[in-house]
Amino acid sequence: MYLAVVGAVGQVADIAMAIHSVRPDLTDVFFVIRQRMMVRLVTGDLDGTMRDLRTLLSTPGLTTIWELRLDPIFDPLRDRPDFQALIAQGN
Repeated sequence: MYLAVVGAVGQVADIAMAIHSVRPDLTDVFFVIRQRMMVRLVTGDLDGTMRDLRTLLSTPGLTTIWELRLDPIFDPLRDRPDFQALIAQGN
């Protein structure tokens, strides 16, 4: 998270994916994507956040439509048409 705070979001993702490529037994790729999505969200990379959310919602896992609807951390995305469309898919 320190790298994300100092503006190195790309490095965070690269490091996580490098660890996964060397030792996949140590990481769950969707957990890595979720962590990257959260870093992107809190640092304001909303386009990157949306890309990661689409990936995460493409398979059953930790991230759900209900989480997106209810968790206030996703408030910065609420006015975006692509986020609203993603939420509508859960209806």
